[in-house]
Amino acid sequence: MKKRLLQAFVMMLLLTLVMGTTTTAFAAATPKLNTTKATIAVGKTKTLKAYNVGGQTVTWTTSNSKVATVSTKGVVTGIKAGTATITAKAGTIKLKATIKVEDKAALNATSVALNAGKTKKLKVSNAAGRSLTWKSSKPAVAAVDSNGLITAYKEGTATITCQVANGKKLKATVTVKEIAAINAPAKTLIKGEKMTLKVTNLFKRNVTWKSSNTSVATVSAKGVVKSVGIGKTTISAQIENSKKLTLEVEVLPAVSFKEVTLSYSEAGSKTLRYSLTNNTDKEIRYVKYVVQPYYGTTKLTAINSEYNAPIASKGTKSIVVDVDVSTSRAGFTIKEVVYADGTTWKP
Repeated sequence: MKKRLLQAFVMMLLLTLVMGTTTTAFAAATPKLNTTKATIAVGKTKTLKAYNVGGQTVTWTTSNSKVATVSTKGVVTGIKAGTATITAKAGTIKLKATIKVEDKAALNATSVALNAGKTKKLKVSNAAGRSLTWKSSKPAVAAVDSNGLITAYKEGTATITCQVANGKKLKATVTVKEIAAINAPAKTLIKGEKMTLKVTNLFKRNVTWKSSNTSVATVSAKGVVKSVGIGKTTISAQIENSKKLTLEVEVLPAVSFKEVTLSYSEAGSKTLRYSLTNNTDKEIRYVKYVVQPYYGTTKLTAINSEYNAPIASKGTKSIVVDVDVSTSRAGFTIKEVVYADGTTWKP
């Protein structure tokens, strides 16, 4: 009998200890979240979980839905940069977590150098799912389309702005340099000659040609210059949406002349001395010319003659012409130039 009473006492003691231990274990299980502070990027998520809420339904709310939202399952989504407090409520239990949202959107370049006529595409990282709005401060210098493609037009600097939805305004500075230039075979033409001008580094842009003096030289839409008179003209190439390039062209006769003296010879006759200059790259065999003497305003007998001696390329020769002693002045006209290769030139 005493043995049974002892066994019962021991059993009761053990039961009491077990119950006491279990009660202590439940009391130590404090309600909590898996995190009370977190940082996420815009567009990214973080899942919050509530523990030890006794199986009660958890209701999730955010203090600022413009910064971060939270789903019924505790999934937090970053909307834009800022801070929001996420609250989990289960019965009378309230648990809170501070969520900091960072916008990590960035351009692949903040400084861009382009030659006029070239393009470059800007890209934004860490902006998946968000709309992008592009804008240029100076579209005439550098424009940008809805996909971030920059087109450089003319020299200058422009700021390209990309507004990320619910986020940053990103900026890139674009510096445009014009490197187009007129490529000319020569700057001097002999009357009647042609040459074709080209503009280098156009990069698919159009160009409009013009001559400032069409009585000296004309220029076609394709840059073909034709010399038609003696003198100088400026050929311009207006590049589409950009600068105007210019080239001064001089048109010369095959042979130019200059009166040097009008004097009496030792024999008492009167002579005119001229210098003839070969402006071409070819040797001249002879030059036919006419001298028209005048006495005041009266024409005297004209003298048709020729200088029958070689004149080297770019060379100068002197000729002497006998005229009537009453001559007070004279006109000199080149009629024909014959080159050593048999070709001719006429004014």
